[in-house]
Amino acid sequence: MPVLLKPQSLSLDYSKVFPAPNLRLVFDFKASARLKSRAVELGYQESGEGTLIVSTIDPTYSHEQGYSIKTETDKLILTAKNEVGTFYGLSLINWIQNSHKENFPAIFVKDWPELDTRGYMLDISRCKVPKIEALLELIDKLSSLRYNQLQLYTEHTFAYKGHQQVWQDSSPYDAHDIQTIDTYCKERFIELVPNQNSFGHLERWLRYDEYKYLAECPNGYEHPLKGKLDHGGTLKPNQDSLNFVESLYGELLPNFSSSQINIGCDETWELGLGWSSGIIAESSKRKVYLDFLLSLNDLAKGKGFTIQYWGDIILESPELVPSLPKDGIGLVWGYECDHPFDEQCNTFNQSGIPYLVCPGTSTWNTIGGRYENAKLNVEDAIAQAIKHDSKGFLLTDWGDDGHHHPTSVSLPAIARAAALSWNSSMASEAATQQIVAHISSEPKMAEILSQLGKLPDLFELKPHNASPLNLILFGSIEKCQKILQEIPKDEFSKAQQEIDSIRCISAKLSSPLYQQQIDLCLDLLDFACKKGISLIQGDTPRKISLTTIVSRFRDLWLSQNRPGGLQESVEKLTANN
Repeated sequence: MPVLLKPQSLSLDYSKVFPAPNLRLVFDFKASARLKSRAVELGYQESGEGTLIVSTIDPTYSHEQGYSIKTETDKLILTAKNEVGTFYGLSLINWIQNSHKENFPAIFVKDWPELDTRGYMLDISRCKVPKIEALLELIDKLSSLRYNQLQLYTEHTFAYKGHQQVWQDSSPYDAHDIQTIDTYCKERFIELVPNQNSFGHLERWLRYDEYKYLAECPNGYEHPLKGKLDHGGTLKPNQDSLNFVESLYGELLPNFSSSQINIGCDETWELGLGWSSGIIAESSKRKVYLDFLLSLNDLAKGKGFTIQYWGDIILESPELVPSLPKDGIGLVWGYECDHPFDEQCNTFNQSGIPYLVCPGTSTWNTIGGRYENAKLNVEDAIAQAIKHDSKGFLLTDWGDDGHHHPTSVSLPAIARAAALSWNSSMASEAATQQIVAHISSEPKMAEILSQLGKLPDLFELKPHNASPLNLILFGSIEKCQKILQEIPKDEFSKAQQEIDSIRCISAKLSSPLYQQQIDLCLDLLDFACKKGISLIQGDTPRKISLTTIVSRFRDLWLSQNRPGGLQESVEKLTANN
């Protein structure tokens, strides 16, 4: 019998069966309100007829989040160390019950996760801030897959008092929103970890005159990917910046029940090119970076928080890794299928620094995803996390350059990460497809997302962190002409044929929302194919053909997300079309 997340040990004895329709649950401990609420949601009853489930707590149980189930003559005994394991055990019994229409067999289970931290991070700073109700639906999906940590990547999308000019066009979350989300997560055994980038990626702040005094390069710099910028993105590493960050923490952190915070600190592109150049001349860029990170750690510790921080900068100088805070948590991230997780995880592990691995959904800058890349990226990240004693994983779902993909495109990566981190033997394609079908309530969704996400594989060109069709869709004519030197016309034609094939399947979806999201993805990718073919033939693509698609893009965005950032996202979409 297939189960959503495969237990470490499961035995079913069909010589002994129980009636399936009703499950009567008795706690032999003082259960919390949240556990009782989840039990009711799962269909358990406190009284009446039905199979008796006795739930017990054993503080000496070997696994922190584990549980066991055994069958006695007239009842099932569920044992766990705490309510987390109890919740997971009740979920499994519920799944088995739903899989047996009339009765279900005697159950013997021993189960625990292979990775303790199983997190998902959603980017809410690249234009798209979900409506609360849409985010809560996503949290329900994560809970059903036993994710136990959620982060909302934040640069400027919290409504900090006195800083309205920074967030006024972004429809940010405010204190009440965060408290609502935090409560909802906590009730579902998920920790909402505050996330505020605190060193780099602060362009949304430092572009304004009021904040330029905090910038490493207040008048701009040459970005290695974006070219010349007229404003900075990295804080200068001094006391003024620490005071600024402390003021943000003072307002943000009280809204969370977590005692962790992700302080970011990745991609400090221009560090050493401005204010700190003199200091670095007498020391080193990495040492100056490390000193500021340690100061941020002291700041967070003073408020009772453990930091998480991106590990990319320090990994450029691996000899400095042992100098990282032993009470912090490094984030070893990489999003391509050949990322050196083995080497980087070993560096952190051998240095005694706690860390999480951070693969990605491979959906940003793609419209429809990079299915195979995400599959291999997630598989290797989690395999190396287990091999090198990581605390767990944090699956990242970025929204670079306008966040044009719907969250549904990320479901296969979310499913695969959940399966492998709980039980690494769940590596089959069938396991991922079953989970996607379950959390979407759409039997065809896994097949659609698989085919959609494999469109990039029809092209020989393999760009970093993007798909070929995305490059064409958003590229200027000059940029596209350079790219098209590596893409023959027949690859676009093959992609169009596959797009037509996916349309036939998506027409069978019962959810109007999913169908509209998939159809929009297909139309955008088809437009990219037509644009590429037109340019190869020497024609100029007609801008009018995108008008209807953009109108639908707006409507779909507003059905699931707040309006802030929409116009910016649309402008990125239409700039070269």
